[in-house]
Amino acid sequence: MKYTLKTMKVLQKGDMMTKSDIEYLLKREVSRSDIAKALGMKTSEFNYMWLQMKGPKKSEEDKNKKRNFRSLDITKEKYLNYRKQGYSEVEIARLEHISRKTLFNWRLKMFTDKELEGIPVRRGRRKRLKV
Repeated sequence: MKYTLKTMKVLQKGDMMTKSDIEYLLKREVSRSDIAKALGMKTSEFNYMWLQMKGPKKSEEDKNKKRNFRSLDITKEKYLNYRKQGYSEVEIARLEHISRKTLFNWRLKMFTDKELEGIPVRRGRRKRLKV
């Protein structure tokens, strides 16, 4: 395969290549087998070495991080007050700056069906809230 002059010079460094040289070659789409030959090792050895040099994949790093959940400021009393005023679930979610799905999941955890029986359910359309 044909490579540019600079790429050939980097390949000629042999085992004196640095991590940045290898990154340069990979960005230039030089095959891993050619890089391994220049380093004087098997392709599988190069692949293993490269994975060790790069560190864990980003997805593995994300798994190791602790997830931060935003706390909800809404209380049962506040929710019931909104419902008694005639606000819909979507409007309450908009007022509290959370998604409708988050509010729905919170409601399932906080209330039983019997607790929600007495809450008036508004029918029809209402003017859009400006928040």
